[in-house]
Amino acid sequence: MANVLPPGTGDVSSYAVFQFRANVNYQDTRNPSGIAQDFSITLTDGGGNSATTVVSANSGALFYPPGERAAVPKILVETVRIPLIQFPGVDLTNVQSVQFNFDQTAQGALLVSDLAFAD
Repeated sequence: MANVLPPGTGDVSSYAVFQFRANVNYQDTRNPSGIAQDFSITLTDGGGNSATTVVSANSGALFYPPGERAAVPKILVETVRIPLIQFPGVDLTNVQSVQFNFDQTAQGALLVSDLAFAD
């Protein structure tokens, strides 16, 4: 899933992290009970340079919620913060896209929201 930044917003050099909110969707049977999810993120700049990092190398937020599937009453999202230094070689003054690569697990379902560059 690629997220293209709107024109004029690609200078993220004043920020420290790329962040988003996420959790494993425990209600979806594609998520095996008790197994964490994982994926990688790629930043690409206007010159075609890109770098990729794996979420689990930076955050433990994609854990399977404790308790039985039917007993967990609420979905609680966790904040994932990926330091921008994890994307070496990318021109942070000219970021064009952020891509989520669902390449670390065979299957699963996540709830993701609130993508942002932040301090």
